[in-house]
Amino acid sequence: MGKKVRHRSKFKIVTYSILGLIMLLFLAATLPPKNAVGTTMIINGASPMSVIRCHPKYHPKESKFFKMPVYSIPIKYAYTDQQAGGRVSAFAIRSFMGTFHVATPLNQFLG
Repeated sequence: MGKKVRHRSKFKIVTYSILGLIMLLFLAATLPPKNAVGTTMIINGASPMSVIRCHPKYHPKESKFFKMPVYSIPIKYAYTDQQAGGRVSAFAIRSFMGTFHVATPLNQFLG
């Protein structure tokens, strides 16, 4: 009986450690805004190769208009967003705690 309890507690520790590591890697991936764009693309179903090859660019005029940083990717790396509908090639960036960034497809703000 004692071995089963120890085995379960070790399993919980390993499971929580792996989940914590995944959370830390996700947060580290969102430190620069450009990486936040790539993370959002992966989460929304874009191809990993397109995430690696595309290089998001900052657009100061659009950022001033939307009053938040705006990054875009080349049209050939745009992907279809299932939730918002349509091709996504521009992202609005929001900052949390001054360090972490989240990219949101810009067509959600336009529609």
